[in-house]
Amino acid sequence: MYIIHNKSIKQTSFASTERQRKYTDKKIAEELRRREFEAEKKRLQEEEIQKKKDEEERKKEEEGRLEREREDEKRKQDEEEKGKKEALEREEVERREHEMEEKEAERLRELEIIEVQQALEAQRELERKAIALKEEERKEAEKDQNAEEEAIRAAELEKEAEEEARKAQEALKQAKNAEERRVAEEAEKAAKEKARREKHQRIRKELKVAIKKKDKELITKSVKEFKAAKLADTDGDLKKAETILKRFKARDDLVKSMEIRTLESLERP
Repeated sequence: MYIIHNKSIKQTSFASTERQRKYTDKKIAEELRRREFEAEKKRLQEEEIQKKKDEEERKKEEEGRLEREREDEKRKQDEEEKGKKEALEREEVERREHEMEEKEAERLRELEIIEVQQALEAQRELERKAIALKEEERKEAEKDQNAEEEAIRAAELEKEAEEEARKAQEALKQAKNAEERRVAEEAEKAAKEKARREKHQRIRKELKVAIKKKDKELITKSVKEFKAAKLADTDGDLKKAETILKRFKARDDLVKSMEIRTLESLERP
């Protein structure tokens, strides 16, 4: 009984395994068919995509051809238009040249009249400038004279201030008490300050006169005194004077160089 039952179990197990195998084969077959279907579907899609690409490419090529034809046609039209325009421009240029020749002839005739008028006006202008120059020279000479007089007067005021300072110093020496000494010291201080101011005024005015005269020695002396007094160049006279001295030096150096070259030339055998 046990053997029969065991045999029955084995048969049932075999049948179950067989059914499982068939089921698996069926699934595999279905999966293969599905994959084949998907592959075919993908292939068809790719073919469709390629067809669309090919169609688009063909359309682009066709559009490019049509565009080139349009461009060729437009270029021909442009060249024709350009030719017509250039012909019109040449005619316009010739017309303008003719007009310009006529205008130039008329301008030359007018110029002859204008030149005569300008010559007369220039003569009158020269006469006016000559009169103005004489007046300017007169005023400049008067100004120079005034500057020299101011410089002389500044020197006199400086001497007067120095004399006042000397007297104040003597008074200080002769002071007998503290009050007289205090008064004398203040007087001496004021006198010295006045003498200093007058000296500075004299230096400035003498420098102006030296610049006007363009005298090398006077300028050199005035510049040296100006710098020694440590004055501020408020009027720019020191700068002007130094510029003139530089020009004097450049001229002297040039003359010296020319003399040396001349001597060297004479000394050559």
